[in-house]
Amino acid sequence: MRQILFRLRLDDLFTTEPIDGTSALGVGWLLVPWLVYFIGWLFVNRGRLAASGTTAAAVAMQFVFPLLVLAVWQVSGRLPTRPVSIPLYGYGLMLCLATIAACWTGARRVRRLGVAPEVAWDMGLWLFACGLFGARLFYILQYPGRVFFHGDGSSKTFPEVLAAPFSLWDGGLVVVGCIPFGVLGYFLFCHRRGLRPLVVGDAVIPSFFIGLGIGRIGCLLNGCCWGDRCDLPWAISFPKGGGVTFRALMDGGFLPADALWTFPLHPTQIYSSINAFILAAVTAAYFHTRPRPGSVVALGAVLYAVSRFTIEFLRGDEMGQFGTSLTISQWYCVALFAVGLAFTGWLSWSGQPVARPRGPVAKPERVAV
Repeated sequence: MRQILFRLRLDDLFTTEPIDGTSALGVGWLLVPWLVYFIGWLFVNRGRLAASGTTAAAVAMQFVFPLLVLAVWQVSGRLPTRPVSIPLYGYGLMLCLATIAACWTGARRVRRLGVAPEVAWDMGLWLFACGLFGARLFYILQYPGRVFFHGDGSSKTFPEVLAAPFSLWDGGLVVVGCIPFGVLGYFLFCHRRGLRPLVVGDAVIPSFFIGLGIGRIGCLLNGCCWGDRCDLPWAISFPKGGGVTFRALMDGGFLPADALWTFPLHPTQIYSSINAFILAAVTAAYFHTRPRPGSVVALGAVLYAVSRFTIEFLRGDEMGQFGTSLTISQWYCVALFAVGLAFTGWLSWSGQPVARPRGPVAKPERVAV
């Protein structure tokens, strides 16, 4: 578990001196990857540099970032408190990487459908926002005590209550909560862009699972979504010191007051990540042989419901609901499984076969048709 990967120092350009035991890098080190990118960009676009004003403007924009770095350094150097730093959270970084990976792979796949790759990037950012809102909302509704109260049961102050819904660095996303809002946002996006939802959905489902697999690594870094007690060789323990898992187990009375580590737990974050990558591979392979539009979506819904339902038995962060031993996420999975089966039956009854193009796929236009 590593909630803060490192801190970005604003008061010293090229320092590597840690802050309170946490690794730190000067903001100037960001200029190194920028320089590599800029040189590569110039090399790739060397034939167009003298073509138009648009290219010249793009070249000029490359200088905004280093000027911004130098401006931040100058301003922070005048602040009374030093060192000045910004934490880089592992959870947030993994969410960003998940979005980039999902958009990139989705862009490559929708091109086979004649859709411009740029549409996949627009869709990915839109669905990320909708899914994040839904996942956070479901968490707040499911665990209001964790969001609006301290671990000892005392109420948070009014400013803390206002900030609590946005404190994602403390953990607090219910993945199944992103599904209804993501689906709603997806249909709105397709309607505005004139896309066929079932056709495009088959192409983006594998990318969704890729993003989910990377996002679960963020859960491990943050310490949320922990597993139940485990005696297997690959069990993991979380340390004292602000981790979500340790605080929850301590507040629940499962750890002694002098504990420094949790007892060994199932690494359910890793289980979930591996499961998501497997589902990405299965749905990506099925995409090439899908019998009708929407088949990959239906398969993904059914497989995810079954696999997530199974993994929940190894989780230790949720209790049974509605007078049963099933967690709230398992009840969500039951509903998703039923919807997936019904959708599969509907496709078999009324769906049209996939129109498979003959010969090479034509390069799409810049604007999707």
